[in-house]
Amino acid sequence: MAPYVIAIVLTMVWIFLSGVVGDLADKRGHDGMLWFFFSLFCSPLIGFFVVELLPSADDLMPIGYRPCPHCSRTVKVGREICPYCNTDLAKRGITEKKAA
Repeated sequence: MAPYVIAIVLTMVWIFLSGVVGDLADKRGHDGMLWFFFSLFCSPLIGFFVVELLPSADDLMPIGYRPCPHCSRTVKVGREICPYCNTDLAKRGITEKKAA
C-alpha cells in the first residue's frame, strides 16, 4: 500500500508545481494555462526555467503604446478612445470623490 501512497503524493506535488509555473507565467503576462499544461506534460522544473527566461509582456510592448484595459489590444498612449472596442481611455465620464 505504501507505493500507491507515494505515487499519489508525487502526482499531487507534480500538479502543484505545474500550477506554480502557470501562475508565474500569468504574473509575467503570458498564458498561464498554456505553461501549466506544458510543465504538466514535460516537467515543472523545465517549465520554470523556460518561463524565467521569457521576457515579460511589458518588455514586449512597443515604446509609446499601452494595452487597452478592456480588450488588451495595443493602443497609442495619447489616444482617448480605443479604436478596437471604443472604450474611453481618458475616463472623462467618471467623477471622483475628493476628501474634505
